[in-house]
Parts: sequence; structure tokens; C-alpha cells
Amino acid sequence: MRSFLGLLILCACMVIGSPVLSQQPAKADLPPGVTIDKPKWETFITTSSNGSILGTPGSNPNRLPLPTDASAVRIERTELHAYSIELSNDGPKAIKAFAWDFIFVDPGTSVEQLRHSFANVQKIGIGQKKTARFTTALSPPKVVNAAAAAKDPTTSFRQYASIQCILFADDTTWEQPQAKGKPCERLKRWIEERKKSRPGLEDFPFNP
Repeated sequence: MRSFLGLLILCACMVIGSPVLSQQPAKADLPPGVTIDKPKWETFITTSSNGSILGTPGSNPNRLPLPTDASAVRIERTELHAYSIELSNDGPKAIKAFAWDFIFVDPGTSVEQLRHSFANVQKIGIGQKKTARFTTALSPPKVVNAAAAAKDPTTSFRQYASIQCILFADDTTWEQPQAKGKPCERLKRWIEERKKSRPGLEDFPFNP
């Protein structure tokens, strides 16, 4: 039993520590000319410190800084996750903002394991393709399919992206026909709150 748990933890670490490309299922509903591709996620660590420390620009971020006096120095390491998609716009209108979900599915049962909701204010003109990226502390599923991970860690999850709402440059919107919770209304509120509270911060909450 102990060896099985050890294998499970090892496989989970390998998955979480590596960039993962999605395996896209059947084509989702999208407005004419708009396509999404290459959904993926990756994990990275940021470091910060409090107190009086000796440090120089460009120093190794994985190396603990040395105190210059008797002050206490506290090093904090934060695990962040970056989710991204490529969005192509060959439709008749430029895109101003959009709300989207990143979805994890069990590869054996096709049961949805986890869904994260994001939003981006990003202009995508007619005929353009851009990468949309969202950085957050929200992590992928903590539990993996042990049988699949033992064979190939990159197949522990099947993941894809779904566009929930698109706000065009002329302020018209498109909404996913099966969407729940009125994502276009939430997107407009999110944009206004983002302007007032923390403009430019990627992980400003977009809750369902």
C-alpha cells in the first residue's frame, strides 16, 4: 500500500511540474470565424522576502539571500499556475474581451474533474491570432488517475478550453448556448470591477 501511494505522489508531481498540452474533444460551439487551439497549463514558483537581505539584481531566485544584519528574514515561495489558449479571429468583428473555462476530465471515464473560469481583456483584430494567458494560484486537480499516470504522466488529465462569452469591439456579445450563470453579464461586471480595484492584475477573480 505504501509503495502504491508513493507511486501516486511521484506521478502527481511529474504532472504538476510540467507544461501540459490539451487533448481537445469534439468541436465546441463558437461564433463564426472564431477558433481556439493549444490549451495548456504550466506551474512555476515565485519567491519573495521580508527583512534586510543581501541581494543583487539577476541573482539566482532559488538561492536563499543572506541577512546583512540581525533582522529576521522570511523567504516565501508561492506556487502559481499559468493557463493559456490560442484564439484566432477570422470573424467579421474585432474582439475586445472574453470569458473562458479551462476544464480537466478523467481520461478513463470522461467525467469532469475540475473547471476554472477566467476572463481576459485582450484585443484580437479581424484576421489575428493571439495567445491568451491567465496566471493564478488555482491549481490543476490534486488527484490523478494512477493507472494512466504510471504509463504516461502527461495522460493523467484530459483537458480542454471552452469560450463562455465574447465581448466584441462594437460592444455586442456572443454567449455559449449552454452557458450557465450569465457569463456575459459577469464579464461586463468583471471588467468594471477590474478597472476600479486592481487594473492589470491577471488573477483578479472571475467567479461562476
